[in-house]
Amino acid sequence: MKTVICAFKNPDTGRECAYKVTIDPKVYRYDWTNSEVYKISTGSESVKTYSIEDWHKPIDVIVHNTCDDEGNLFTLKEKIADE
Repeated sequence: MKTVICAFKNPDTGRECAYKVTIDPKVYRYDWTNSEVYKISTGSESVKTYSIEDWHKPIDVIVHNTCDDEGNLFTLKEKIADE
């Protein structure tokens, strides 16, 4: 599993949001790119990524991404902080 932190500015609040995004290796078998998965996971096109080790701020949402046997992406979000 690949796990990164995706940080972006929420356009509604102006607040920085941080999503812990996990990607099942199966996703890459169906030609999904990291940028596509990050955009779907966060809803933002302007995402900065960080390694887990380099992130020392609160995480707002945990996102798990996987695919079915036909390559359809499934995203499960778990909100862990109030926005």
